Amino acid sequence: MDLPQYFSDTECVDEEMNTNLKTKIRRKRKWNMVTVFKTKYECDEAIKQENLWSFHYVNNTIEGRKVYYRCNKVKLRGNQCDAGLYLFYDAASDDIIMFKCDAEHTHNSVELHNSRISLHVQQEIRKLLDFKLKPKGIMEALYDNKFEVPSMVQLRNFLTKIKKEKYGSETITLGKLEQWCFESCQTTLDIDTPFVVSYEVMYPDEFNDEEDFDGHAGSIFRIFISTRRLLTTSSTSTKIHADATYKLVWQGFPILIVGTTDADRHFHPFGLAICTNEEKQDFKFLFQSLVNGVEKICQKKSCLKY
Repeated sequence: MDLPQYFSDTECVDEEMNTNLKTKIRRKRKWNMVTVFKTKYECDEAIKQENLWSFHYVNNTIEGRKVYYRCNKVKLRGNQCDAGLYLFYDAASDDIIMFKCDAEHTHNSVELHNSRISLHVQQEIRKLLDFKLKPKGIMEALYDNKFEVPSMVQLRNFLTKIKKEKYGSETITLGKLEQWCFESCQTTLDIDTPFVVSYEVMYPDEFNDEEDFDGHAGSIFRIFISTRRLLTTSSTSTKIHADATYKLVWQGFPILIVGTTDADRHFHPFGLAICTNEEKQDFKFLFQSLVNGVEKICQKKSCLKY
């Protein structure tokens, strides 16, 4: 029996994003009727034997129900293989009709494209980073210079790799943090060089009382950082302001800022603290560290009281 070719309607239109031109290209897919099944079991067995298809989505129409499948040789999130398949459950009968797209499988090239950026494009991206361009600007520059433009996910992953090469891992262990604090707590002659004024690192078995525990399930650390100039300025102040800011965070932890304002309402910072939280004990540590830092640097009793 000769089976007629079937052309998809607007419900079967694929949409592809052209990242270079920032426009959507609508492309009609040509579907060919393959075979007709009488039972769902026969249909499922035929799909299973090919070992190529995974369920994608369902489209209910007046004529019947369409169940679409995608090529499972590529990941669900990302560029898809051009090949496609759908089953049409006819509302007027018990027939299940299989349609396949006339496009060939392209999963090999898709996987290659999704997995890596070519070396010459990588070199160009490294050059563009020197101009302080953001990811969107880098993609536009690559397009203008006739380079193959990667996806935004590829680009962000590559930029993360570059940052890790330059600055090391984005995360730091508590042991390394404690070692860094110990090495950075020495004051220097330069009045504008920051140093660790005070720090605390406590593990759960080291909590002294309920105030230290304060509901924490894990370890606690508190670090106060300042400079000789800022501490000297704070030695003459009697009123201070302190609060946490989530516009500036480190490793997901809030930054506590302490300072004062002058007669013109200009804010003058004295230092910052990085703490695992912003509870009573954290602010107590912040204020005590500021007092201790002033007395250490200025060799006099601080005017600050908390």
